[in-house]
Amino acid sequence: MKLKTVILVFLILCIFQASVVSGHANGHYTTNHRNHFNDIRSNDNAFPKFNNVLPVNNTNDNSFTVVNPHIGNSYYYGEPTNQKIKLINNNNAKDPTYAKLVAFIKADQTDKKLYSSQYMCDMFAQDVHNNAEKAGIKAAWVALVLVNPDDEQFCTAFHTTDKGLVYIDCTGEDHKITTSCDTIVNVKVGVKYHPLSLYPPFDRDYTQGTIKKFDIFW
Repeated sequence: MKLKTVILVFLILCIFQASVVSGHANGHYTTNHRNHFNDIRSNDNAFPKFNNVLPVNNTNDNSFTVVNPHIGNSYYYGEPTNQKIKLINNNNAKDPTYAKLVAFIKADQTDKKLYSSQYMCDMFAQDVHNNAEKAGIKAAWVALVLVNPDDEQFCTAFHTTDKGLVYIDCTGEDHKITTSCDTIVNVKVGVKYHPLSLYPPFDRDYTQGTIKKFDIFW
């Protein structure tokens, strides 16, 4: 009887180990990372409607200030417009709960814009940032350097009061689609830039280069 018990425990441990290895082999996140994203990605009924989404050009208020992200004397320019990235900050903006953030992102329509040579990922991230600030949500614009393959990428960050720092990428497609392009990303040096759908139908899951470094502009 004791021998059978030992064999059963051994088999259970083997199956568990195989599942962990499989998780590493089939994706760029560890099993724990995948569980984390499964936990915080959302179903349609979990969050309230968000009705306070303002257009980017509506800034007639002394509560707002405009900054141009830069490192030293090097400013970020939108490609290919050659204009400085313009971040509109709301001095009264607050960190949101995760539920409020998701409700805002779902209501915001930036991801419905078409990606083109005149409107690229840096501009998507800029507009999500600016719309969030105008809605009273504190946001950051994030610039990333990727390798293998070499590339640059941009997204938006939010410090939620209940789930910590969350990175959102709402970059749209170059053609009209019927589903959402809102995604959540694990941003950490040394991991792949791997956006995953923020809510159903969870149909966005693609991978870019490895994150070499990134800068956050609040």
